[in-house]
Amino acid sequence: MLKNCFKTTDKARRQHLNDEILLQKIYQICAGYFTDDVSDELSTDPVLTTCLGKKRLASQPTISRFGSRLDEITLEQLQKITGALRKRVYSVTPPQKVLLDLDSTLLPTYGKQEGEAFNYHYSAHGYHPLVCYDGLTG
Repeated sequence: MLKNCFKTTDKARRQHLNDEILLQKIYQICAGYFTDDVSDELSTDPVLTTCLGKKRLASQPTISRFGSRLDEITLEQLQKITGALRKRVYSVTPPQKVLLDLDSTLLPTYGKQEGEAFNYHYSAHGYHPLVCYDGLTG
């Protein structure tokens, strides 16, 4: 689905294709690795390379450059992919009810990262995103 539905306007030829980098990022997040800087350590991880069918995964700079290529069009594509995946899951077991849990969290920063700010509630510097969880299953 990613190969067919996810395209960037970038036409450069690369060793790691955009849909492959996106899938790598999804697998890394599912495995509990939320930051790009772990990509170098994971680039030869036997479990991830086997799951993704590659000898070597994209490095941290490649993952970070990929993020800078995302724009409104690619975000709309990701939203459509998410909707299609949700339809597949719900076709197997439709939920009786959905409970959305909206909450904010602090992602601490160190140094002077762009967009970070001081949060008085947490008494710390960082990003303060609003996140949404399925309140019934987490």
